[in-house]
Amino acid sequence: MRYFKIYANKVFVKGEGKSAIYNFPSKNILFVPNPLTDFANKIDGMNESEIVSSYSELSNSTVNSYINFLLKENIGFYTSMPQNFSKIDLGFNKPFEIFKSSIEITEDSHFNVFSLLDELDELGCRHLELRILYKRGSYNLLCEILDKCSNSKLRSITIISKYPDLTKKLTSDFIERYPKVTKVIAYNADKHSVSDNFDFRIEDYSAKRIHETHVIDLDFFAEAQKFNPYYNQRICISDVGQIKNCLNLEKSYGLYGETTLKSTIEQTNIKHLWSVSPDKILDLRSSELRYAYYSNKELVQVEDSVYKYKAS
Repeated sequence: MRYFKIYANKVFVKGEGKSAIYNFPSKNILFVPNPLTDFANKIDGMNESEIVSSYSELSNSTVNSYINFLLKENIGFYTSMPQNFSKIDLGFNKPFEIFKSSIEITEDSHFNVFSLLDELDELGCRHLELRILYKRGSYNLLCEILDKCSNSKLRSITIISKYPDLTKKLTSDFIERYPKVTKVIAYNADKHSVSDNFDFRIEDYSAKRIHETHVIDLDFFAEAQKFNPYYNQRICISDVGQIKNCLNLEKSYGLYGETTLKSTIEQTNIKHLWSVSPDKILDLRSSELRYAYYSNKELVQVEDSVYKYKAS
């Protein structure tokens, strides 16, 4: 007997007007009508006779067209052993307190960046954005910081600094000398130039910016079920040492040096945005793309467990 199964790594998400199939292996989205999503979710695991009896109100041509579409798009398949194909595991756990951080440094910064890096390492931080916003002469400081990070738990470092402190040659040297540096953005460059690892921008990139994009990734999707993929396990330190959820936000939870990151996490409500999942955001919760959306836009609480994005 043949049973119909939906591939575990192809996940349907219903929206208000249509659905999206998240294709994790190819990292793309396929938009489909909501009735097809209802059909696919219902027949997943049924044998052929069960499918026919469950949809007796539909014509055979309609049922066949739905199934043929799922087969053609490689969303589903027939098998005689459905028990061998389990549902995808959407459990999410990162066994450390901080996953990502941004540090902003100018000539007027007075906090101890090396002590800060030590504490981020103790908290398990894996990804760091360094915003070195010196007017000139940041190269030596960058080298000292990157030397410090070489033996840390960090997996990736993005550097944002001013051209000509970061020329193409220096950028290549950084990436060769420091393997953890995965991206370098040099702003105020004389011309725009982009490669896999560096981005030279003409415009002033030192200003705070709103970022929004879509990410088709299984870990991201799993995180978005209960957490906010941008804010979760993120902590940022501004040029004056303010501890924040994001450098764009006004809200500060203390000054680094007067308090520690660990104390801030344990004694303030800085973690409150971490669990604002897409299903709790009015602007997102009816979108079929909600579990792929990534943005640093400011969130405003409307009522208990309900938020919206602040109007720009």
